[in-house]
Amino acid sequence: MRILKFLLKLLAVLVVLFLLSGVIFPKTKYTTTQQVNLPLAETFDLYTDATKMKHWYTGLQSIRTEEQKPGTVGNKYKMVTDVQGDFMQLKRIVTKYKKPQQINFSTQSIEMIKEEAITIQNVNGQTLITNEVRTAGKSYFLKCLYVSYFWLLKNEDQAILNSFKTYAERN
Repeated sequence: MRILKFLLKLLAVLVVLFLLSGVIFPKTKYTTTQQVNLPLAETFDLYTDATKMKHWYTGLQSIRTEEQKPGTVGNKYKMVTDVQGDFMQLKRIVTKYKKPQQINFSTQSIEMIKEEAITIQNVNGQTLITNEVRTAGKSYFLKCLYVSYFWLLKNEDQAILNSFKTYAERN
């Protein structure tokens, strides 16, 4: 009986902590980085070319341009990704574009909003890609869930950068 009471109290504490996480951390923030052995301009052009994303964007099933403004803010894309067997439709908009140093995206799905600030810079003869991400669920429960699984989200984004490095250096 004591063990059962202890387990119920422990479960109650975990549930309260889970629910508080959405209030304390309404957005999940993390940074991923990758060095690519290519010149800065070439890396930027390859990274921002939506027609080549299918070769390196992990889980990308399709990408369709909804509105294209070459080299400018406002480009809109519709993407379908496969994340661990779940297909997600994403709407992605370029919110900042400064060639060859920075591109920012706002990505939305039915369950989340993701803001990415991607900086590309020359460091010691190589190109460093830094992706600063802010993610939040659209509902309170999803905000709590995203806080709980931020490391999973970070690992997915790191895998995408790793895949880009492999693709870019191979081509």
